[in-house]
Amino acid sequence: MVKKFVELLSNKKRIFFAILILVNLFALFGVLRIRINPDITALLPLDSPANKAYKEMEKTFDSGDQLIFVVEIPQYNDETEKFKALRELQSQLENLEAVSSVNGPAPRTIFAGLRAIKLEEITAEDIPLLKKFLSNLGELNPLIENDGKSYASFNIFLNPGADYRKAVKEIEDIFGNSGFTYYGSGNAFLQKKLVDYLLVIISIIPPLAGFLIVLVFRSQIGSTKNTILSIFPAGLGALWTVGFMGWTGKELSILTILAPIFTIVMGSADGIHFMSHFMDNLNEDRVGTVEKTLKGVGLPMIMTTLTTIAGFLSLLVTGSSALSQLAIYASLGIGFAGVATWISLPLVTLQIKKFDKVEPKPINTFLPTAVSKLWGKRVMAFAIIYILTAVIGFKYIVIEFNQLDFFKKSTQVAKSFEKVKEINGGGMPLFAVINTSKDPLDLKTAGEVLEMEKKLKEEGLVNKIISVYDVMGYLNKNAYNLSSPAYPKTIGIANLLFMLASKQSGNPLSNFLLRDQNLSRIMIFPKDLKGETLQKIKETITGLSNEDIKFSVVGVPYVTKEMNDSIINKQVNSMLFAIVMVFVMLLLTFRNFLVSIFATIPIGITLVGMFGFMGFLRIPLNITTATMASITIGVGIDYAIHYSSYYRNKLKDNNSPEAAKKAFTATSKPIIANAFGLAIGMSALFASPLKIHMFMASLMWFTMVSSSVMTLALLPTMYSKLMRKDPQN
Repeated sequence: MVKKFVELLSNKKRIFFAILILVNLFALFGVLRIRINPDITALLPLDSPANKAYKEMEKTFDSGDQLIFVVEIPQYNDETEKFKALRELQSQLENLEAVSSVNGPAPRTIFAGLRAIKLEEITAEDIPLLKKFLSNLGELNPLIENDGKSYASFNIFLNPGADYRKAVKEIEDIFGNSGFTYYGSGNAFLQKKLVDYLLVIISIIPPLAGFLIVLVFRSQIGSTKNTILSIFPAGLGALWTVGFMGWTGKELSILTILAPIFTIVMGSADGIHFMSHFMDNLNEDRVGTVEKTLKGVGLPMIMTTLTTIAGFLSLLVTGSSALSQLAIYASLGIGFAGVATWISLPLVTLQIKKFDKVEPKPINTFLPTAVSKLWGKRVMAFAIIYILTAVIGFKYIVIEFNQLDFFKKSTQVAKSFEKVKEINGGGMPLFAVINTSKDPLDLKTAGEVLEMEKKLKEEGLVNKIISVYDVMGYLNKNAYNLSSPAYPKTIGIANLLFMLASKQSGNPLSNFLLRDQNLSRIMIFPKDLKGETLQKIKETITGLSNEDIKFSVVGVPYVTKEMNDSIINKQVNSMLFAIVMVFVMLLLTFRNFLVSIFATIPIGITLVGMFGFMGFLRIPLNITTATMASITIGVGIDYAIHYSSYYRNKLKDNNSPEAAKKAFTATSKPIIANAFGLAIGMSALFASPLKIHMFMASLMWFTMVSSSVMTLALLPTMYSKLMRKDPQN
């Protein structure tokens, strides 16, 4: 069959080249249709309770995402000019179609005592009253002094269904044109920035990954021409994958954007094995050379493609739509790269008339020699120490994931978030929803809510809380010149203050109280977004529920936490599924149970080491890093397949120790080159502004080096000592 296939390619070269050109043009047009979706809720299981609760709250209170912006106020000689400038800024924000309301330092009207002051008409005589009013708001004061500088805080609520990308851009344009230095935060803000970063990633990272792989493969093959040919099919696979996504209307998310990168990095494995063996077999009979090469590496190429696909497809059992899409499109890309290798490389090598045999660099003999010195008892001792050390690292593993884990601390968006958190007391709010059997302004209800707020603060779980009851307390203090804020003592006073606040432009209560439905909500800024903190806040709030009042807590951080907890639990099933699929494929290929077991041992040890590595380096176990286990199984097993296939062929004419040595000699260089090629290729992700990509690159380095070394050190030892018969028998 291989002979007929090669003859077909040789006889119909023009037709096949024409087909390749048409397919590539079609894919290019598909790339132009691609869309980007950075919404983290796409990572959620479809039945996410936390996401449903959060969306229900937004629907109930008729508000969308919330943005928090802080501006640095320059020095003004005239205080009235300062407040008029802030009023003009807030007015522009309020007039945006996407904005529901703005709680900021300059509403159209405020009440000092029982007097109304219009900020657009503010005079020098009003300044003392205004300053007193704002200072009496305590921690709710949107004007903040920090390190000798003045800042103003704006809480911006978007309308339900608003295009948050367009809204954030319009809001940033207003702040940018205001002349103030500004800092932004909030879920919509982070997602808008994520879109910008993803555009950079898709345009820079894949080409950079390809360039790095070329450098590594060049050192192995010794020829620039042959190196480019090695990676060419993987590049086609990535192009076809993104083009297919564009034509089918699929979107690039924070995870699926990795599909073309994985395709380039992992899909290049077959290319280097083909070209390496092609150069070994090269003679004047070009058709015969290609035929001999495919007979030698054709089956391993098919098997490694299928096992890599199996590793990705195991992610389908996680229940996450985004991980499922990553599984599908990464698998599709690896499959495309495999097909491209089988078609494009034979076609090109049949067409090119001259190939120069070039000796590889000395480093390619040093590494195999170093690994071969581990054979025998040394590798057994090494494996035991490796496993025991990794197990110690398990206790340092931290399961953690939140939106800030997307961004490196050096990025502008992370710095902006930290500045907002520093000035405002928090940058990503939670919401406690309060359902009462009585009027939400009832004195008893207010007392229970304020007691809950006090408990959260005493336990050090929150930096800041904004609620109807806090606002009413400060309004009461201003109206009656009290020494400290206190909720009104009578429902009559509460009703009066509520009525005055309701008439105020940018009413601070409008987004927090649905009096006719006996509902209210409070905004909570946690001290941090760690899972432990979020869980304690939830337990504290919900634990105070009784027959008359029900507390619940929602927010994007809880959506993210639930997503991570859910995926981590299901990732165990994904990993087991990947191991089973790979083992079955090995068994069907080698038709020998013992060989199949031996071939899976290096990758099993590597998985143990990977989790220990994560513990020691404090790489959090989360939705992105956990996927590396399944990917490692599918990719790392490739080395065992290539080695075991070559060993099986050599065992026909040699005893087991000799076959093991010859298999090592033939496969060690391409295996090591491929392992370092994958690791260095994935190093392109270190240039990504996203922290999760940096973690994945670090894990790829560890797992590829580990699995290749374990394969080339353990398998020759085990086959030499334990295998005495042809594994086909």
